[in-house]
Amino acid sequence: MMITGEKVTLERYTKGPPDAMGDPVLIPATENIENVLVQPGATDDLPASTRPDGVTVAYTLHFPKGMESVDFRGCRIEVRGYWMEVVGDPTYYAPENTPGAWNYPVEVRRCDG
Repeated sequence: MMITGEKVTLERYTKGPPDAMGDPVLIPATENIENVLVQPGATDDLPASTRPDGVTVAYTLHFPKGMESVDFRGCRIEVRGYWMEVVGDPTYYAPENTPGAWNYPVEVRRCDG
């Protein structure tokens, strides 16, 4: 049996012309990426006193080799129908030292409730 990945959608932002206050307008652009391994992570309940129905959901997404030039920091990624925020500043493993097709782990999370 072969391992196969899923399709996710990456949303990145580029700086556009400044708005009336002089701040750059962020322009979103999306692209579909195929063959991403989705590793479910732990789920945590949020403190009952502030958000009784709240939960945090996390995944680690393993992107295929060839994506080393992508900067995932500050991006959003749609995984299995849910938009999730990238955690931190991900980096990749050296492709020549990584067996298999995937070398770029990216942690994402969303908060519900």
